[in-house]
Amino acid sequence: MNLRNPFDVRRTRALLAWAASALLLTACALPVVRSSAPPALAVPDHWSSTGGQAQAPAVLPEAPGPWWQQFGDAQLSELITQALAAHTSVRAAREALAQARAQVEVQAASLSPQLGASAQAQRARAANSTGNNFRAGLDAGWELDLFGRGRAAVDAAQADAEATAAALGSAQVSLAAEVAANYIALRGLQARLAIARSNLASQQETLQISHWRLQAGLTSSLVTEQARAAVEQTAAQIPALESSLAQTRHALAVLIG
Repeated sequence: MNLRNPFDVRRTRALLAWAASALLLTACALPVVRSSAPPALAVPDHWSSTGGQAQAPAVLPEAPGPWWQQFGDAQLSELITQALAAHTSVRAAREALAQARAQVEVQAASLSPQLGASAQAQRARAANSTGNNFRAGLDAGWELDLFGRGRAAVDAAQADAEATAAALGSAQVSLAAEVAANYIALRGLQARLAIARSNLASQQETLQISHWRLQAGLTSSLVTEQARAAVEQTAAQIPALESSLAQTRHALAVLIG
């Protein structure tokens, strides 16, 4: 018969009481877990622009064409199209872009499984018989890209292609802008030259009328001299305008190729 030590019983009860107190304190110290869902807010009906109905998706406008088409000038569009097709820098950029894209395809193909097929036929003759032997084989190979070298090569080729495409776009924008600037300058010079020639014709008529009036004693020589000075001033502007017009035409022809 085993007797328990009263001291052990008291110590056990004390430990249980201490553990229960610790659990109660821990439970009191734990934070209250609240729901993370936001509370529902009551929104007035007049704040809704759809009146409680589902809003139809917005219809996006069609993407505009090239910026030079916004001028509505068919000749300008034709000139820029010719320049983009014929200019050396743009043509070289397009060739480089094609090469870069081909390199991307080559690098990407190196990561794909390689498949090969072969066939063989042979006629054999034995002592008492003759027969045909046929063989066919299928080989498959795949080089694992364990260290990412192949993928890095593909990424590098793709980056080169994107850089070349950006260079092509930059060359096209610069060329189109240069063609447009010279075309607008050409049209402006043509208009100024037409106005100058029209003014010259009117001023020459005015000078002739003033000369007749002077001969008839109906006006003074000062009026005639003023009319002559206006004619000379306008006539002096025409050669400069014609020269500028010729230079602009030449520059435009160089850009178009």
